Amino acid sequence: MKQPYIECGKILTTHGVRGAVKVEPWCDAPSVLTGLTYVYFKTPTGYEEHKLLGGFVRGSGATLTLEGISTPEEAQKLRGRVLYTRREEIPVAEGEMLLCDMIGLPVIDRRSERVYGTLARIEDSPAAPLYVVRTATGEVYLPAVPAFVKELSPSGIYIEPIEGFFDEV
Repeated sequence: MKQPYIECGKILTTHGVRGAVKVEPWCDAPSVLTGLTYVYFKTPTGYEEHKLLGGFVRGSGATLTLEGISTPEEAQKLRGRVLYTRREEIPVAEGEMLLCDMIGLPVIDRRSERVYGTLARIEDSPAAPLYVVRTATGEVYLPAVPAFVKELSPSGIYIEPIEGFFDEV
């Protein structure tokens, strides 16, 4: 089941004297985060809504001003908190998927239809993201490049691995 709220960033520290916060974006680009209307904090009883009053991108990060947070002391209390947004606020192009929706999908050989395992997680690497595929015998790291990954769909991740990639499976 797709969650209605998804993680979109983490508050790192404060910025200035009016309660703004610096955020590490977990979106495709920091501008996605600054373009949101609302952000949410997870609470024991649900999600606490904060209207985004303003924001700007600096480097690979974002600085946000949130409704109800107007002093550095209030902002400091948010340090380390994860920000959420409503799923429908994140733009997703046709034929693409949110990373959180890919976890758990079967990894399938496009030619033979053999299921190698499921996507356990996605790790960053300098050259390309790595899909960590959980198999019956362990984990296999698959570079997420067009040479191997041919199609993403809600039914699975279709790949064309090179010989030897999944031999132990």
